[in-house]
Amino acid sequence: MAKTTSPYSASITGGGYLQDEFDRLLPLMLSNRSNELLKDEIANNNLLQINSLNTRNRAVAEFKKRFSTCDEKFWDHYQNTIGTEHQLLYFFVLLRTYRILLDLHLRVTVRRFMAADETWSSEAIRQEFDEIAVNDEFVDSWTDMTKKKISSTYQTILRKIGFLEESSDTLHAISQNANDYRYFLENGEIWFLEACFLRQYEINNMRSALS
Repeated sequence: MAKTTSPYSASITGGGYLQDEFDRLLPLMLSNRSNELLKDEIANNNLLQINSLNTRNRAVAEFKKRFSTCDEKFWDHYQNTIGTEHQLLYFFVLLRTYRILLDLHLRVTVRRFMAADETWSSEAIRQEFDEIAVNDEFVDSWTDMTKKKISSTYQTILRKIGFLEESSDTLHAISQNANDYRYFLENGEIWFLEACFLRQYEINNMRSALS
């Protein structure tokens, strides 16, 4: 079925996490010659180091989507960060780019965490797909394989960032350092701190620490 007006997309499966690869291409996307430079990168594979031409095409298409979700001020800040803050900023970009990722994360994973169920649940994710599909014909048309790929990609993202333990499937925040969240606190993105598995009292403490 055609996507029509659905806010959802399964395209995250074509780009995955790939923060290192995204970072290598960020200067190209910031350039006034971005289209030309990206086309050259797809053809010559100087930075991505991805063997398949088709995979490079898909990755660049997803990187352009991610880049377009934030303004120049954000990317200037992003380029000057390292470590945990850098990872959190990239996760913020992913949530803003992919509505399906945002809804699965906030409606399922974070909600369960705040209710003291701090484990990953593939079954809860599957049920949320069913809930979304009731009101979205495009999502309703997705195969079980597509849904499993999205769920697996989402789970991998949580592991890569460090929110999800490999051995126990336990969820947790990756930082209690207020400075790692300064950008979000100073730019009115308080919702994102909860998305990073911080409880309200922890958020309040960080706001106080930075005030």
